[in-house]
Amino acid sequence: MKFTISASLLSLAAVQVAARPTIEAAEAVEAQDGIQVEIPKMIKAKYRSEAKRAIIRYPAFTLAPNGQGNTMTSMDKGGQAGVLNAGAGMCSKCTLLSAHYRLVFPDGREATPKDGVYIHHMTSSLSPKKADNPIGTSIAMGPGAYFIDRGEDSGETDTVFTSVGDEKFLSGYHVNGSPSIRVSYDLVNVGKESKAKQLHLELEYEYLDGIQGKDAGHTLKSVMGTPKLNGKTVSQGMKVSKDTDIVWARGHLHQGGVQMNLNVDGVQKCVSKPTYDAAGVITTMSLCPEVIQIKAGQVLTIESVYDTQAHKLRESSDGSGKVAKGKIGGSDVMGMFAMSYTTQEHLISFLLLLNGKLIDADDKQKQANQYTIILITSTKSRLDVVLLASIAADFFLPDFLCNEPTTPQTKAKTVTSFWRKDVPLGVNREAKTAQCLNVQLTQSLGYQYGNELDWDGK
Repeated sequence: MKFTISASLLSLAAVQVAARPTIEAAEAVEAQDGIQVEIPKMIKAKYRSEAKRAIIRYPAFTLAPNGQGNTMTSMDKGGQAGVLNAGAGMCSKCTLLSAHYRLVFPDGREATPKDGVYIHHMTSSLSPKKADNPIGTSIAMGPGAYFIDRGEDSGETDTVFTSVGDEKFLSGYHVNGSPSIRVSYDLVNVGKESKAKQLHLELEYEYLDGIQGKDAGHTLKSVMGTPKLNGKTVSQGMKVSKDTDIVWARGHLHQGGVQMNLNVDGVQKCVSKPTYDAAGVITTMSLCPEVIQIKAGQVLTIESVYDTQAHKLRESSDGSGKVAKGKIGGSDVMGMFAMSYTTQEHLISFLLLLNGKLIDADDKQKQANQYTIILITSTKSRLDVVLLASIAADFFLPDFLCNEPTTPQTKAKTVTSFWRKDVPLGVNREAKTAQCLNVQLTQSLGYQYGNELDWDGK
């Protein structure tokens, strides 16, 4: 494995958590359901008995009457596009198991199409967190990593970052620092006589305290362009760069759609189908039932299937009775897959040593060129120890289930790969790695098992 190390890692500033941008202050207003703005309301957990679950409501914003909002960047001719800031009130060092957005009125009632509010889509990014998507290419949405998304067809379905059916498989979306979330939305105030509406964004999420298990990411993939009104549309192939487990996946369709397919090397792995209500609106999409394992080099494709004979297309939001038209051309149809994933290659720890001894992150003895920085990653078959910078001449890596002991050169950047022989995967990995380095990982600056830092690996 070849590593290219960012020079910024040689500065202690590189591991400092970025400050969260200040969210506009708002008075804590209590609704009828007892939820105050930016004050978490704790509720019962769903996915782990030891987890915590909270709802956070954010300051109100105005959804303008149909066609009177920011329609220029909306994908609906009568829609309103914009950006909301969230993150205040969330945990700051935790592992997210699930998350979900909803829109509510000031009295706490959820805003739905029956109330004249249609969610075309919401997408979001969270910082500080490094983006690392192993599935095809991704478009940066700004600073941080992709977080979660929401469409009207999402209903009350959570975006999940862990395996629901296997409690031994622990993963989650790692949050290491006060989170700042940027939510891009495209909403429609339905009806020709629609009036302005005051809405709040709510985030409901479940989490474990501390950084636990494998770090999970999230991505949204599209068939691109405008899917066929009748029949199947197939995306371009998306090559997977690392061994990856898709732990959760859900299709996204607009009215007229009948299913989304997820394929690996041409073999169908999942079918996600919509549920329509009596008004012909998609209220939810079925989930992929099992973890999907993908090897590095395999190719993922997604397919949308529409049948406008079985289900009519969405009507224009202006009340004209005409078919809704998208600004990307043609009718307002979409085909996407939202996926949460973990990679089988991950960072175990980030260590800082002085003369061979582990030192605390706040130790005032730390100065430039007076410490050793070591990055440890692993795969199922080997342990990689990367020496980033060192003047600790007396420090060396002992022989630990390795081909041979290694003594790093002073101020050298070296990479040593140790082929794993009998190191078991799972909870014992950190302890055995600590034995190799003769240090305790639990004291390693808090950067343990899965944290993403400013480095590039190829």
